[in-house]
Amino acid sequence: MTQLLLAFLSVVAMPTLARAQCSASPPSHVQEALEETRKFMMSCSTAQIGDDKHILINDYSGQSMPPKMYVFTKTGNCIREMEITWGVGQSGSGTANGKPAACSEKSTQQTPPGYHITAKHAGGERYNENNSIGLAALSGQKSLGDRGILIHGAEQPGTASSWGCTGVPNDKFDDLKKLVGYGSLVNNYFGKPANINCGNKAGGDDKCEPEEAARNAASGKSTPSSGGGSTPSSRPSSAPNAR
Repeated sequence: MTQLLLAFLSVVAMPTLARAQCSASPPSHVQEALEETRKFMMSCSTAQIGDDKHILINDYSGQSMPPKMYVFTKTGNCIREMEITWGVGQSGSGTANGKPAACSEKSTQQTPPGYHITAKHAGGERYNENNSIGLAALSGQKSLGDRGILIHGAEQPGTASSWGCTGVPNDKFDDLKKLVGYGSLVNNYFGKPANINCGNKAGGDDKCEPEEAARNAASGKSTPSSGGGSTPSSRPSSAPNAR
C-alpha cells in the first residue's frame, strides 16, 4: 500500500515540478510568438520538428525585460524559463529605439532575428559540440555557417554581453542541451516588426530559406561553422568568435 501511495504521489507531482520551471502563464506576446512559430513550422519543411523536440522563444522584443528564453514542448507546454544574453552591437549597448536590436549582417556583433534550428557545432577553439548548440538559420540569415551563432553558457545572462550568441546561465546549459538536443525550433523574437538595426533584413519575415547547416541538421548531418561565440570581455585573442 505504501509503495502504491508513493507511486501515485510521484505521478501527481511531476506536472507540478515541470510547471515550477516556467511561469504559470508566459507573457501574451510570447504566446503569440509561439503560435507564429508553430505556423512557420508547418509552412517550412526544414522547420518541421519531431514530437520529442522543442520550440524555444528567445524573447528579445523589449516588451518585458530582461530578455528570457522560454522552452515549450511541441504541443505548447512551457517547461523552462531563463534569462539570456544578446549581442552588444557596435554601440556596446545592444539596443536601438530603447529595445534589444537585431541584425543578420556579419561583423555587427548583433543577434540575428527570426527562425533557427538547433544543430551540431563542429569546430571552434572556444566552443564545440560539448559546450554549445549551433543556431542554423531558416530565413536567409546564414547565422551558423557564416557567423558561428550559438547557444552557450554565460556569466551575465540578462545583459547585452555576447557578440550575437544567446547565452544562458552557466548552471543551466547542460540541462538545456540535453533537453532540446539538435533539431529543435528557435525563434529569436525581436517584436513585430522585428527591431532590426542594419540594412540586412534577413530573419525579419517568415520566408523559408534555410542555410546549409539547417538542411544538414534536418537530415542528421553536421556542418563546420566559422567560429565560436565567446563574450567580448572573455574571449581568448586567438579564438574565433560569433560575428
